[in-house]
Amino acid sequence: LSYPRTEPMRTLITGMNGTVAPVLAAELRARGGEAIAWDRTAVPPSDERAVAEFIRTSGATALVHCGMGDPRWAEHMAACCAQQGIAFLYTGSVSVYGHHQSGPHAIDTVPEPQDDYGRYKLECERRVLAACPGAHIVRLGWQIALRPGGNQMVDYLTRQHAEHGRIDASTRWL
Repeated sequence: LSYPRTEPMRTLITGMNGTVAPVLAAELRARGGEAIAWDRTAVPPSDERAVAEFIRTSGATALVHCGMGDPRWAEHMAACCAQQGIAFLYTGSVSVYGHHQSGPHAIDTVPEPQDDYGRYKLECERRVLAACPGAHIVRLGWQIALRPGGNQMVDYLTRQHAEHGRIDASTRWL
């Protein structure tokens, strides 16, 4: 989502109560951009008019959808961005691939999710791309945070060390 601009990038971000979105917002601010948090209490995802109006009046040059919610919300935001010429990025997940599909995954690898979360993420991806063909889909493998707690790699490694006194690793991991 970087392109030559004369004014600072203004980015709407969903999912600010999660792991990825706050880190993204901090990075954007550190680079001189503006991060605008999506407040679901002020702009409910199910209120299509409010969603469209918020996107329109925000002055955003990009929208990054890190939050969870009804796939129709992702689709509607993507459509609004397409109509208004706003860059759209959806954070998908490698969970769209089944356990039988070992990576690395090529761009043309057909996802075959085996659980509800993977199917949900894939449905969102498909809706986003149908509504906004120029959207970017970024499939995250595992969230990384700077401290233990939550569904992320540092927490997993901390628990493994506490339980086993060591962390097993391999030089073959990518």
